[in-house]
Amino acid sequence: MKNKIKLLILLTSIIMLGLFYYKSQFIIVKPKNHLGHVEWKSEVPSVELYYAILKYSKEFNIPTDYAFGIAYVETGYQGPLHFTYDHRQISSVGALGPMQVMPSTANWINKSKVDKSIVLNDIDFNVRTSMKLLRQLKDKYDSWLVVFGYYNTGYPVINDYARKVYNKQYTWKSNI
Repeated sequence: MKNKIKLLILLTSIIMLGLFYYKSQFIIVKPKNHLGHVEWKSEVPSVELYYAILKYSKEFNIPTDYAFGIAYVETGYQGPLHFTYDHRQISSVGALGPMQVMPSTANWINKSKVDKSIVLNDIDFNVRTSMKLLRQLKDKYDSWLVVFGYYNTGYPVINDYARKVYNKQYTWKSNI
């Protein structure tokens, strides 16, 4: 009887690990779009965020460590294996989504009125807006520390947030 229970626990664990592995690998690769980019979609927000950050950090020439650092500091993102990650976070001041973009910033960066639900729910849009903002700030201030301080406060300052992102003080889940 004891061996049957152990076997049942082992099989259940294997099945659960298999489901997590399946979920984490469920990625649909779309053909290249008209710009020649491969588009990634996933049922798992942590995986979708990972690929969106890779895509847009490259497009806007933002070091990926900095982009992942912002996601970590802003919303606790811990990499593609962070299966419990919820990208639909709203800060106390109204910043939305995985990169905590303010609705007014999304309107300014995208030069149009953007629905708040898109900023909150659309990971790809949220990351693209964030990376575009970072590029504009880097071009203006030419200092990553100042850029990160501005991203956090709306002013060109160097604060603890800026130092944390700059020094790449983030951790990732490395296992299930």
